[in-house]
Amino acid sequence: HLNSSKAAGLGALAARLSGTTLIIFTVQCWTLLEELNPLSKFVIRIFSYISVLLSHKTIVLSEHDRRATSFWPAVKNKIVLIPNGIRHLPSFSREQARNMLKQFGIAPEQTIIGVVAELHRNKGIASLIEAFSFLPAHCVLCIIGDGEEKTALETYAQTLNLAPRVHFLGFRQDAAELISGFDMFVLPSLKEGLPFSILDSGAAKVPVVATAVGGIPDIIRNGEEGLLVPPKNAKKLAEAILWLLNHTEEAERFSSALHKKISEKYRFEKITLPLTRALYATA
Repeated sequence: HLNSSKAAGLGALAARLSGTTLIIFTVQCWTLLEELNPLSKFVIRIFSYISVLLSHKTIVLSEHDRRATSFWPAVKNKIVLIPNGIRHLPSFSREQARNMLKQFGIAPEQTIIGVVAELHRNKGIASLIEAFSFLPAHCVLCIIGDGEEKTALETYAQTLNLAPRVHFLGFRQDAAELISGFDMFVLPSLKEGLPFSILDSGAAKVPVVATAVGGIPDIIRNGEEGLLVPPKNAKKLAEAILWLLNHTEEAERFSSALHKKISEKYRFEKITLPLTRALYATA
């Protein structure tokens, strides 16, 4: 079972040469969907196609990623959609989570807008920081996660004179629990698979604003389970955040609908585990 796009081709080839009878490749998110120059995209597309051919089955996490391969010859029956699923509902209450956040200088009376993400370019965190230029002073940003862009993002917040309102918490094992303390969860990604952070936010009944990329629209329909905006647009992001802050009844309706969808369609023991077991048994 291969879980890395970079290793999939070599791993599948090695497995074929060694006579392995079942090779499964899970695509977290197709690299070929990133913003790349035409030559790089072509090369990555070829290697991705070869990886799928060499594998007996390829698992994708979203309809978006399944559609991306719909025109590839001879692989239609190899592609299987099995979404991510969360294992546990959050155990922290809103009050407990907000008390935990106080240690980072975030006051409970502030409006806490948060994100949990690896800090690299595809997550679009710079757009979220920029969006705070359009938001009232009582709104603060809580960023949970670490990565190669952390220093650059800290500098960007200082450049925009937003540093006192932007809190970098680093990597946290209890990230899913701390989401319960957010007033809103915002994911401004440029590219996505099927993000666990949105599943965790839905489980915690926290309203969500996100970009309409990758598998996010599988989870959230705009105006039904949350609000979706185009990527790389700080102004639209800020407008969506303000709208939710000013329409509390709609925000509560969205979060309840998202919680219901997560409970029914994105639970590990109900969906992900049985579908994966069935694939192993029948492939």
